[in-house]
Amino acid sequence: MKRITSALLALLLTAALSLTAFAADGVDRTTASFGDATATIIYIDMTEENRAIVPLIANDSISTSAPATSIISEATNGTVVAAINGGFFDSYYDVNSTQTVASGNYPQVFSTILSDGKMICAGGDIAAIGMDYNGDVYLDLVKLSPTITLRGNETVTAQGVNTVSTDPDAIYILTDCFNYPVNIPAASTVVTIQDNIVTSVANGRTAYRNPDDVITLVYGSNAYATAANQNALPVVGDSAVYHYAAAPSTPANTSAWNNMRTVIGGGGILVKDGKSMVDHSINPTDNEQLPDVPGQRSFVAKLNDGRLMLGTVYASFRTIADSLISMGACDAIFMDGGASSALYCDETFITTPGRKLTTMLAVVDEPQPVRKPATPAPTTPNGASSWAQPSVDFARSLGILPTHLDNNYTENITRKEFCDLIANFIRVKTGSTPEDTCKQKGLVVSAQPYSDSSDTSIPYISALGIVTGYPDGTFRPNDSIKRQDAAIMLQRLATLLEASPAGESLSFTDATQISAYAKPGVDYVTSLKIMNGNANGTFAPLANITREQAVITMVNAYNNIQ
Repeated sequence: MKRITSALLALLLTAALSLTAFAADGVDRTTASFGDATATIIYIDMTEENRAIVPLIANDSISTSAPATSIISEATNGTVVAAINGGFFDSYYDVNSTQTVASGNYPQVFSTILSDGKMICAGGDIAAIGMDYNGDVYLDLVKLSPTITLRGNETVTAQGVNTVSTDPDAIYILTDCFNYPVNIPAASTVVTIQDNIVTSVANGRTAYRNPDDVITLVYGSNAYATAANQNALPVVGDSAVYHYAAAPSTPANTSAWNNMRTVIGGGGILVKDGKSMVDHSINPTDNEQLPDVPGQRSFVAKLNDGRLMLGTVYASFRTIADSLISMGACDAIFMDGGASSALYCDETFITTPGRKLTTMLAVVDEPQPVRKPATPAPTTPNGASSWAQPSVDFARSLGILPTHLDNNYTENITRKEFCDLIANFIRVKTGSTPEDTCKQKGLVVSAQPYSDSSDTSIPYISALGIVTGYPDGTFRPNDSIKRQDAAIMLQRLATLLEASPAGESLSFTDATQISAYAKPGVDYVTSLKIMNGNANGTFAPLANITREQAVITMVNAYNNIQ
């Protein structure tokens, strides 16, 4: 009997040791009194080798929800030693109805998330926890702004990430973490970026779904017009580096906040520099969030000794803040609460959430250090072809060439860009702006004649009859131009300047491919030597006209129209 008892004790001891083996080094689970309530707490020593704070995203797709156990499995690089639920999201969407951005019926995330140095959600002023690439942890009130740096020196600041806006003044960013189709107005402009290079510029469209490994920069119509006026538009081939800018409430930490590997936004700040902030930083949306109203809460704190604390408790914000300060907290924020409250440690949920979640904050022991990626060097937009370079240089010297078109010469010119080029040509050739020319001719010019363009040059070039829109009321400013259509526009420009054909039109081996409506224009501009054919005897009427070809036509028009 004694031998059986001894064997049983040994078995129980072995079992107990195997259970405690799941607890990671420097991770301690306990409870503490917060006023009349008992808080469940996890202390975490963040000095353990390769220990990192990582945001976990449901289904690896922002603004979707999943069971908390499923979200824990999203950590593929290392072992989750502790976790807590993330920030606020719309948990009251109708799961039985179709989830779309247009209807607003989807689990939209309201908190800011930054992962591997890239923002994947929201932006703006937040209370947040962040870990920089040195492994140091910070909690603060901070303003995060998503940015795109064009051509190495021009910064575009967006209002948000994966938060869609219909405001014509807005600029926002979509990433491949956002898998919902988005209806982008045709008047907006969609710029796609891959491998830090602008790959396309196009009009908005319905049911746009962000491709994998692509950053999409969306300009509202007014925002695009403003960028155009400042010659700050992205063009295909430009370098475009996605990053962010941070402004924390503690200026001394600005450098660290601009070097973050991860950031997870919370609902508000509880403690700052060892002082309660509940009367200054909490903006309640209902009575349950008032500082002295108890409720189910989740919180994250940094202690004076450097340890991190995760916890859940049923208490008021004031009680939590006062209790944390008494326990040595220097900074603390609260996360989403109520049924979203979740706390995970030792491979189990100590506090089990009562609903699906969208995000979680996890502390992960990774197998090796994660290094900050090198900042890509800005690329130099492609130059003009050797045969086009003299004309480009001459156009630049005359002032015909707009600054924003002085690059990427082998790319197709857009309808909007061609109007900009023509506007400069008119000003240089006649000494009068297109606007003054319209006034001289008594033309009434609509400020926005087309539904999809707020550009400043298009209305005047259109009023002068050089370009026209489409029957549906659009201009399609980002569309390319076929060479035969460019010939028609140039014919109208030459006619405006009262030019007369000075010679015979040219013959081309592919003349049968020139559309009937375009043939008079091709004959006219080739007789004036404004346009020419290719070395092989073709005109290539259905090919798109490139920037350098368009610049050459302007130089030819300048030289040959008297």
